[in-house]
Amino acid sequence: MKNIIKGIIYFTILSVGIVSCGGDDDDGITTVPPRDRAEVEEENRDSLMSYLENHFYTVVENDLNPNLLSIRFDSITDYNEDFRTPIASLLDLEEGIYPRLEENTFSFETEEETIEYLYYVLKLEPGANTQVGNPTFADSTFLSYRGIFTRSTNNTDDVDFDGIPNEADVDYDGDDDDEDPDNPQDEDEDGINDDADADDDGVPGTDDGKLDEDNDGIIDSFDNSFYDNSRVFDQSPLPLWQNGVLSFSSTGQPGGSLITGYREGLTEFSGASSFMMEDDGTFSFSGDYGIGAIFIPSGLAYFANPPSGIPLYEPLIFSVQVLLVQEADHDNDGIPSYLEDLDEDRFVIDDDTDENTAPNFFDADDDGDGVLTRDEITIAENAMDDGRVTLDEIEFYENADGLPAYLDPDVTEDRSDTDED
Repeated sequence: MKNIIKGIIYFTILSVGIVSCGGDDDDGITTVPPRDRAEVEEENRDSLMSYLENHFYTVVENDLNPNLLSIRFDSITDYNEDFRTPIASLLDLEEGIYPRLEENTFSFETEEETIEYLYYVLKLEPGANTQVGNPTFADSTFLSYRGIFTRSTNNTDDVDFDGIPNEADVDYDGDDDDEDPDNPQDEDEDGINDDADADDDGVPGTDDGKLDEDNDGIIDSFDNSFYDNSRVFDQSPLPLWQNGVLSFSSTGQPGGSLITGYREGLTEFSGASSFMMEDDGTFSFSGDYGIGAIFIPSGLAYFANPPSGIPLYEPLIFSVQVLLVQEADHDNDGIPSYLEDLDEDRFVIDDDTDENTAPNFFDADDDGDGVLTRDEITIAENAMDDGRVTLDEIEFYENADGLPAYLDPDVTEDRSDTDED
């Protein structure tokens, strides 16, 4: 892994993809009701575990950004099963051992029931920044990412969905007939056409003159183009800021938040332990940043309302490299945005004390009493020295009923000029 990587940092939170938006406008088109969430959850749970049991990962140079790495996933086959480790085997390792795979749950409440979703986080490195630490669900991260499907979604690339691209597959239509006219040669009978086979003589090891960087038995010229074209649906090889809470509309108002599984998965990584500005205006990071992947069921992604190009009810995989974490206080009222989640549902857009359509995390006067929230609390001196304000560093003044003054419109005392002992 490189010890130093570089990227231009814009310390403005940017609106980016991977956003879950609200419902569609009624355009008169008859829509099909969404499937039962519990039923889809069970299917996705099985398919994700099957994927983890039958795939391995490799870390390779990033062709789109030489300063960063790229995590690639590939199938375990008869060819490589003796020297490739399934991702699922990294579950239940002792704490502190990396790489590791962790299983997490997230409760999703509907009007009828609560669905317990499983999602998985592959941690190659957790990140070494102990000052700010891991992001909360509402914070901002400076990172690169790559989003892929768990399978090829383009059947012109892989008709039988067996993980071998058509042009490398001796039985690309899956009819168990190895005499398909376009790909007839398979000397070692491993299902891979000799022209694409890294080991067409059946002797372990890549044949001379053939490159197979991930050791899946298919030479790179066939393999890489297949995976890039048929599985990647979104990526940013150049680092950018993402905010866990919101994107912004053209009018500057908060919009949709990051999809739940991706947002929750990011909280498992911290950034690099150090960085510095170079003479050319770029920033260099130590190589101990967080790197890994998040495996998400559709119920924590787009479910029945995906953007164009993503199938309905499709589980997703995001590989990430987290360089920096920044605590978010969107309205600069002194209360970090994650602490403005009053109902503790990890979704701050629905918390609006004064019901003025500006949620508390985006409202400098939460109770609408004319006194700024910042002037109705006291923040400990030097609270931000470590890059994070915690609950015990804020003094909330309560009314007789125990309600904090900044949430009570009947309490209008301005404490900004109060002398502290």
